[in-house]
Amino acid sequence: MAISLSNKGRVAIKQQAAWGTAQTSFATTDYLEIEAPFVPAFAREAIRMNTFRPGFTEAEIVAGSKAPTELTFRFPMHGVWKTDPSANPTAHPDSLIFKTCLGGSGSQGYTTALASGSTSSVVNITNGSASTNWQGYGLLVPHSSGNMFGWAKTVDTTASPDAVTMIGPMQYTPSSSGTIYGSVTAYLCNDAQLPLTFDYVGSDANTAFRFYDGLPTSVRIVIAAKQVPVVEVTMRFLNWENLGTGGAPADYVYGFPMLPATLGANGSWFHHDTEDFCAATANITITQELSEVECTGSSQGVSELVATNRNITIEIVRTVTDLSALSFPDVTGDSPGSIASPGGGGLNMTLSTTPGKAVSIMVPEVVILEQPTTQDLGGKIAVRHLLGCRPYSGDTGSTAPADTPFRIAFA
Repeated sequence: MAISLSNKGRVAIKQQAAWGTAQTSFATTDYLEIEAPFVPAFAREAIRMNTFRPGFTEAEIVAGSKAPTELTFRFPMHGVWKTDPSANPTAHPDSLIFKTCLGGSGSQGYTTALASGSTSSVVNITNGSASTNWQGYGLLVPHSSGNMFGWAKTVDTTASPDAVTMIGPMQYTPSSSGTIYGSVTAYLCNDAQLPLTFDYVGSDANTAFRFYDGLPTSVRIVIAAKQVPVVEVTMRFLNWENLGTGGAPADYVYGFPMLPATLGANGSWFHHDTEDFCAATANITITQELSEVECTGSSQGVSELVATNRNITIEIVRTVTDLSALSFPDVTGDSPGSIASPGGGGLNMTLSTTPGKAVSIMVPEVVILEQPTTQDLGGKIAVRHLLGCRPYSGDTGSTAPADTPFRIAFA
């Protein structure tokens, strides 16, 4: 019997078809590349009563429920294709985690029918080739020297040619022909999500555990200039099993590419309303409050987890050349509750624009949550902003992700 190592093994994550039934089969597209070392944690309630007894020995202990069990892990953010996409992408482990914390996701926008005459705000598509289903999605649009993200606000299929109006201007004027890459876009909404199974396979043949009936309670995106974006996740599960066999996985090449470093050379672009800005760091925290539905007939006394609240905070730290005003770019005032003019360009945080490993985040309407503060940043005075998401209704159509207040696109 070999010793199982904390830095060797394999994990996979997959959405279940129903509560109470774990996934048992995993493809390479379900594998998740997480940071090592990783050691799974197990929870089970020990129930006891301080009974009246003659000695100082332990009272009787009864094994209770395994719910809840929490796992925390982190991983570099991944793209959806290792090569240039040839169709709309499907969900991958990263986007699945965002979907089950935010509430929804979909995939739309791929076309090779880009037409001439586009502007930075309106993209022309050959007649009959655009779809109103694209509204609300992130689209990766070609320009003369690369690609850029735009977020579809309105798709007019009655115009000639078809016209896609973006939430605010893009960084450049689009090319007159080429491929627009669609995206898997996860978005904030009120929808319930089916749970996830987390499969852990250790380096030893006898080390294999399966955690199931789980949802994220926290997903945090850690962004820093010059670094690869990192995702930190905490998940809550209602059950787990010690499989006792099935470990020692064969070596494999991970199927999804790591995002490039956050550099302007890789397409990184931060923009709010009408103004570009630089950030030293940006941390986006998505929290999901989960309530247990207790049930005497369920395996661990809980039938499912129900999301009772979802919340997003965005912390941005940036150096500025003028400290006479601490306000966020294009926001009037710096006091809590300050907002930009409704209907502007929104907050677009594009991390990279290489097809297959392109990611962008859109917050159509931001609100200042706290008084901006100053802090030391390598001998410089930097300003820290804490932002939140306001309701938004500026897109045409009401089918999500249109009109949703927070979105992340993988293209």
